[in-house]
Amino acid sequence: MVRFKTEQIILPRLAAGFQVCMILVAWMGIQYPIVVKLQNAEDLTFFNANAPDITLFYLGWALLIGSVFILPFLAYLMKAFKWDKEDRTVRK
Repeated sequence: MVRFKTEQIILPRLAAGFQVCMILVAWMGIQYPIVVKLQNAEDLTFFNANAPDITLFYLGWALLIGSVFILPFLAYLMKAFKWDKEDRTVRK
């Protein structure tokens, strides 16, 4: 087993995350355009599983308005619990 120092742990974590993402991308490439394969029905694909245009329009507006409320509070929580007051660096 390989041991890493605390400072060197970020690279293996990034490499593991990248590997998982590449596995998922390869799997989706094999399945494309089918998203969900059903037994006795028409498969759900990227082309026949979309919502009506008006639904996507309202969903887009809801996401924009919701982010106006959520993102400032997320920044406040990050400032309150994650950042040091003196030197503005991330705590470990």
